[in-house]
Amino acid sequence: MYNKILVAFDNSETSRHALERAGQICSAIENSQLTVVHVNKERALTTTPSIQGVRDEYVSLPRIDAGVFTGSMPVDTVPKRENTHQIIEDSVDTAIQHAKQILEPLGIKAEYQVLDGHTVDNICGFAESTDTDLIIVGSSEKSAFKKFFLGSVSEDIMKSTDIDILIVK
Repeated sequence: MYNKILVAFDNSETSRHALERAGQICSAIENSQLTVVHVNKERALTTTPSIQGVRDEYVSLPRIDAGVFTGSMPVDTVPKRENTHQIIEDSVDTAIQHAKQILEPLGIKAEYQVLDGHTVDNICGFAESTDTDLIIVGSSEKSAFKKFFLGSVSEDIMKSTDIDILIVK
């Protein structure tokens, strides 16, 4: 049967359903081990200051005709947020905390792994290196149009490994 179970969790609604199903399966199978994997795709976050946090400063710039251009330039007066690395760490921590909140009421103790990089390669590689028996993933939330052009993670995992896969809707 399935003793080592891996569930991919990205904090989306479908991955929460997959995690709940993984918890149910682990509850039914004695001595099963559950590993929750979150793949960090490290995206740069950009923010735009609010209008309230912007003030005008006057600047003088040279013109081509040797004159001087004087004008106002908006300057951000809002204190800078945490750096991008900290925001990403906080996002990963939030996902892991949500996973724990789902599993703990079920009495499931899981191992949590954060992997960096390409989602499909990391999930399949980790599953194979740990002798995982079953990979559980949520179904894609993409439209049929996006799936056609971009594919879906669940389908790509299915094509990339020989390990049994459960795709949860």
